[in-house]
Amino acid sequence: MKVTTKQLTNALLSVTDEKTGKKLDESVRSFVDVLAKRGELGRVRDVIRRLTTTVVAETAFPLKPAQRKSIQEVTGTMIEEIVDPALIGGLRLRINDRIIDGTIAGQLEQLKRTLSE
Repeated sequence: MKVTTKQLTNALLSVTDEKTGKKLDESVRSFVDVLAKRGELGRVRDVIRRLTTTVVAETAFPLKPAQRKSIQEVTGTMIEEIVDPALIGGLRLRINDRIIDGTIAGQLEQLKRTLSE
């Protein structure tokens, strides 16, 4: 049975929860051994990427549960939400170092720069 990256990530988080030092090392080693035995060692990179991706959603109003779920499904990770009424509307996503600005404030700033050229 094919296991999703999300399931693998959750499994790793589950077996390492609240462990430190030698116990943490042993748990991670066991997890990697299981992947190796299944012939899926190459998926470690996807799990690491999922664990290290930082997603911040900035909105003018709190996200609805369906919106939050959609963003989490697309990005593959949990999101931090910041509500900033100055954005007027729309959404700004920060995914690690990349910013996708779909806010009204961002569009107005872009229009201002374009008109001043």
